[in-house]
Amino acid sequence: MKKCISLTLVLFFLSVTLCFGQAGVLRDYVGLISIHYHSDVVAYMGKYKERFEKKGYTNAAKAIDNYLKGLSGTGFIYVAGDGTCYVLTNEHVVAQSESLSITFEKLDGSKTVYDRLKVLFVDEEKDLAILVFDAGIKPFTRGLSFNTKAVDEGADVFAAGFPGLGNTVIWQFSRGNISNASVRLPKSSDSDETIGPYIQHTAQIDPGNSGGPLLVAAQGVQTGYAVIGINTLSARGRQAANYAIPVDQVRTFIDTALSKQPVNERELITKKTDDFVKGLKVNRAVYGHSSKFLSNGCTASNAEYAISELLDKASRSVLEDIDRTFFNDPVAGMNAAVAWQIENSMRFKSGAIKISTDSINPNDKDGFDVQCKR
Repeated sequence: MKKCISLTLVLFFLSVTLCFGQAGVLRDYVGLISIHYHSDVVAYMGKYKERFEKKGYTNAAKAIDNYLKGLSGTGFIYVAGDGTCYVLTNEHVVAQSESLSITFEKLDGSKTVYDRLKVLFVDEEKDLAILVFDAGIKPFTRGLSFNTKAVDEGADVFAAGFPGLGNTVIWQFSRGNISNASVRLPKSSDSDETIGPYIQHTAQIDPGNSGGPLLVAAQGVQTGYAVIGINTLSARGRQAANYAIPVDQVRTFIDTALSKQPVNERELITKKTDDFVKGLKVNRAVYGHSSKFLSNGCTASNAEYAISELLDKASRSVLEDIDRTFFNDPVAGMNAAVAWQIENSMRFKSGAIKISTDSINPNDKDGFDVQCKR
């Protein structure tokens, strides 16, 4: 009996060792995405950094300084049937970027960097993005494999990516299990709308893991793992409640992104407008929603006044909310301040914000202007 138990334990630890031993191969396909911001963002954020320093808001200035040094996330390689190489990640990882780079780090510390990646296609609603390599280069003959089997609750899963440790990002490979194979989450704390479905799991992910793969052990593939989802968020106030976009949604996104069908810009703008209007028709503050639709130019022109108004007139709860947003993402925080100021002036005058697709006009910066009426 003792020999049987010993053999069982040996086989168990051997299987764990083999499983984690192959994790090093994942480093060849899972990379650190570094963001190079649009010049407009760099210019106006640098300006406000100086203003905050002069006014003594040292923490705010430091937050902007850290932001301008470059946020990062995780992405992984996908190779299409024609051999073209792509990087898959979250949309929120690449937002505000002008160009991107991806770095692959081996166990011995050596690194391979690919610069000037471009965003090919994004789905803001699903929070997915696909990037292409500069000049059509094809540095990979294969990418990570996708899982084709249904996932079960309780199954072991693995997360790979590059979370931050202070001002340094480091490779992290973690293990957990699926705690909910298909969960829909509330769109906001006071909304009946839901988003998803997601895979809920307990593998450790931290800021910087966004865009990285959620994996299961798989036989017959080079890395020993197959992708079942893309890690995208964690629940606040919950222990080990992390969420990944399921692989079937990722496949659909890839098919759409690589489709040869021309993009119907009017249709996309109409949908975005409908989403904007729908988000305004709620009985609560909407600055968090409307801030996502502001251009860099709008925020740059109005942030100073908006921040002054915010500090003078906003409630404590609003100040705390925008403060949290700012220190997590200064651009998002400034957008929220401007959106709050717009909403506050509209609410004060008891005006409803009204827009229609007829009020949308293209501008000279590859964007669209929307005329809002009270």
